[in-house]
Amino acid sequence: TQLKLRIDYINSLAYADKLTGIKNNTAYLHDISGIKEEIKNGTADFAVAVVDVNGLKLINDTYGHNCGNTLIITAAKLLSEAFGKESVYRTGGDEFTVILKNTGSQKIQKLQDEFTRLLDNQNGEIILSAAIGTSVFDKNTDESYDEVYKRADELMYTRKSRMKANGESSSMA
Repeated sequence: TQLKLRIDYINSLAYADKLTGIKNNTAYLHDISGIKEEIKNGTADFAVAVVDVNGLKLINDTYGHNCGNTLIITAAKLLSEAFGKESVYRTGGDEFTVILKNTGSQKIQKLQDEFTRLLDNQNGEIILSAAIGTSVFDKNTDESYDEVYKRADELMYTRKSRMKANGESSSMA
């Protein structure tokens, strides 16, 4: 029993992001290896969301890294609230990936809308702005996880460019 508890503790350290408590990039890489196996076996059914925080560098440069950390923590909290903590990964400094199993286009859109609603209804010292792109695995056309991720990433960057052109960025209230 003690050994199992110790192993579980070590795994939690290896797979959890220290700042936010959500899954980290190591957990992400581990989990997508399972998805790649499912694709090979013909059993894959998933959707991906790619999320990038807007204006982190400006917040860090203007108000300090503690405020930037608060912004990242806020992003993890809102993503977890919208998509479920077990599905959210912090894959880079201000980048997050969400992987949802058994999720079609309508469900991922509904969850994306919920995330957008949470962004629109913030009230705090720091107001988060984030771009999101989503994509659903299509067993008839997709041959890899990377294809699905790339579509979501491209949609996120398209949205990010529009947001930047409109002056949308994370800010201090």
